[in-house]
Amino acid sequence: FVVVVSGIIEWIPFIETSSLSFLRLFRVLRPLRSLKAYPEMQTIVNTTVSAIPKLGNVSIMGLFIYLVFAIVGITLMPGVFYRRCRETANPWPCYDCEPGGCWQWNYTGTASAGRLCGGRYMCEPGEFCRGHPEDVSEDLRPVFVGALPIPGMNGRWCAGSEPAKFTMVGLDAVGVPEAD
Repeated sequence: FVVVVSGIIEWIPFIETSSLSFLRLFRVLRPLRSLKAYPEMQTIVNTTVSAIPKLGNVSIMGLFIYLVFAIVGITLMPGVFYRRCRETANPWPCYDCEPGGCWQWNYTGTASAGRLCGGRYMCEPGEFCRGHPEDVSEDLRPVFVGALPIPGMNGRWCAGSEPAKFTMVGLDAVGVPEAD
């Protein structure tokens, strides 16, 4: 009945109906009327509904296991998702790229540009595996030599030069403020 009345009200041109569109959700409840006709189906639905609260413990255990493996992953591979192959070992100040200058640090144009580096995979000869300015490994941190402010300290990266995180979901930045 509610669905039919809301449909009729939507046909009236001078009434704003966007606030009534949620009433269409009641259409989902129509198949539940067939439960009275089939007692076996009613038993299956009742069993499924009664099992939902018991799945809470399973969900909590799954979240706990996910958290443990996330902590292990962060401990074993800190900052590895920022490491990429670069053309130069360190960024250089580019005063012509943007007003006020910025730090230029290009990714390589070879096949290794889209891959992570620093573990089993290393960059091609003549390329440099480097990470984020706050990388755990000091060997992979960039060194800023120049008069420009360092990125994160009122300085900025040129477009396309920032050490972007590899497109993968991870928890290695939980609680860490986002860098500029």
